[in-house]
Amino acid sequence: MNMNRYIIAVVASFIVMGIIAFGLTTLMADQLASVFALSRGPEGMAEMGGWSMGGYLVVTSVFCYIYIKGREAGDIIEGLKFGAMFGVLMCGISMVNYSTFPFEMMGMGADMIINIIVYSAGGVTASVVYKP
Repeated sequence: MNMNRYIIAVVASFIVMGIIAFGLTTLMADQLASVFALSRGPEGMAEMGGWSMGGYLVVTSVFCYIYIKGREAGDIIEGLKFGAMFGVLMCGISMVNYSTFPFEMMGMGADMIINIIVYSAGGVTASVVYKP
């Protein structure tokens, strides 16, 4: 594994997925209202934001590592498929959260859609950056 390209793939995917997640979360704010209601609020989010970004960085690092180790052709379509599958995997977390916290069904659905789109974009980004 080329460590330099891996690190670049992680950073690029992290940035792309963060931008898309922020945009989609903003667009779907009404559907995610019940999720936001359980958040720490703006002050708490600012205080704990480092933990959130650190968690996403760990997930993105593992996401890129699995993609790089498991890819065959390494093309954009493969990255898209991998990202979509990983997004569906993350939908399981949305379902667990829905069963644990008082989210509305609409919030869970919006979170699932965001996961699939964000990780699909991350897979494409990793495939473009980390060429075989």
